[in-house]
Amino acid sequence: MLLLVSLLPFLVCLIWLIVFLLKWKVAAVQLRFLSVFAGLCTILYGCHSLYFNNASTLLTESVWAFCSLASYPFYLLYLVSITSRKAFYWPRLLILLPAIVISLFRYIFDQPWVDFLRQATFLVALLFTCVYGLIILFRFERSIKDIYSDLALRSTRPIQHLLICFSLTSVLSAFFNIIGRHVFLHVALLLAVPSILFATMLFLLFYIGNKYDFSLVKMEIELGKPDELPSDDLYNSDILGGRLNVLMVDHHLYLRHDLKLTDLAKEVGTCRTYLSSYLNNNLQISFSDYINRQRIDYAKDLLLKHPDLSTDEVAERSGFSSVSTYKRNLAKFS
Repeated sequence: MLLLVSLLPFLVCLIWLIVFLLKWKVAAVQLRFLSVFAGLCTILYGCHSLYFNNASTLLTESVWAFCSLASYPFYLLYLVSITSRKAFYWPRLLILLPAIVISLFRYIFDQPWVDFLRQATFLVALLFTCVYGLIILFRFERSIKDIYSDLALRSTRPIQHLLICFSLTSVLSAFFNIIGRHVFLHVALLLAVPSILFATMLFLLFYIGNKYDFSLVKMEIELGKPDELPSDDLYNSDILGGRLNVLMVDHHLYLRHDLKLTDLAKEVGTCRTYLSSYLNNNLQISFSDYINRQRIDYAKDLLLKHPDLSTDEVAERSGFSSVSTYKRNLAKFS
């Protein structure tokens, strides 16, 4: 029983690691970072299992120290690879330096002060990963909302929510580290609580990471080259607003599926940078909310005229890519 409980997070990580490695050749850069993170977690929880089954050595304890301190920085590198124009460059690996140094200290000295240093570094890495990770995800989310009307499979919200839950779970892990892993030795029922919790959280983390394949690099490839500057009259916000109104009210351009800022800018005759600035500064709204609010108004009118329409038909006719996207925006703008 103790063996099974102690192996649960290890098995979850190992299975996902195999899945990621099978996709390695065709995987996006961020999935490769996630694969390395899965490898670190697999080794980490493998060392955990050895400890709880009285098979740990000084070497495995040092490896465990490295993986526990390297996992959060590497998860941060995964988040950076999603939100950064440069998917990767070598100096970023310097973030792993504290993990390398402390794991060497753990192997050479094996003193209480090394463990205290490890715990302090763990808390700093956890806090930095959570705070900085959320900052760059929020920033990227704003960029997505300013470019796309349909956020499905693009929005970073699932990763944001998971990062918060992951961080809270990790605070619990830090607490367990402080009170000492020895407390859980030989007590399978007591060990089952953190084991099941961490296994569940890691499964969700890898599951969502496996599904999410969008990134800033991919967004900029889709957008292509910057637009040419608009004619002088379209620097006039009144003229731009009038053209937008014609396109929305008379031509119902918002009904076009997966409408992008570049599509609207082309129809208006301006560049996407100026159009985005107009929406954010003059109308105080993101492109996504601007389009989806009008889609919801159209859907409401459609239901008044045709109350027999199914939810699928309403979503489709109103320009939404899916029923779930329609329902989410209906709740937001009702």
